[in-house]
Amino acid sequence: LQVSAGVATGWVVVGDAHAGTAARETLAIGGTVNMAARLLATADPGSVAVGDDVCRRLDPAAFSRQFIGLRSLKG
Repeated sequence: LQVSAGVATGWVVVGDAHAGTAARETLAIGGTVNMAARLLATADPGSVAVGDDVCRRLDPAAFSRQFIGLRSLKG
């Protein structure tokens, strides 16, 4: 199983997404959520693509980082 992820930081709006049904769901929306989804789309299998803010905050002693080049993302 190959898994990848996209991680971005910033403000999001989170709330209940149920429409009167018994099923409860939580929904997150906003530019940060969209950016994380776009980063995910660029991530190779088995890797995590992070935004610039996230990368600057990572402890180099705890995480190995590899610059994969600048990417033009929508939004």
